[in-house]
Amino acid sequence: MLDRGHDWELRVDLDRKLVFPNIVETNLRPDAVLVSQQSKTLVAKELTVPLEENCEEAHERKSLKYADLMADCKDKGWSVWNRCGSCSHD
Repeated sequence: MLDRGHDWELRVDLDRKLVFPNIVETNLRPDAVLVSQQSKTLVAKELTVPLEENCEEAHERKSLKYADLMADCKDKGWSVWNRCGSCSHD
């Protein structure tokens, strides 16, 4: 996937300072965003550390939280990867 572009930029949410790339307007802030303007590819990474018995629910909650945002990016012609870092889902 990284071979698609040579201009990758990593943005990380440190102290609520992440600004989502200028693809769509949003107030959501994934924990990390890897973006290539050249290939119009975006990888959003959301981290979570649930109790073992809550892994499935945490994965579902985090995936749903960003589903509309990822769909909006796709509608603008971007390839998107929404990765939730909970348990064994990644």
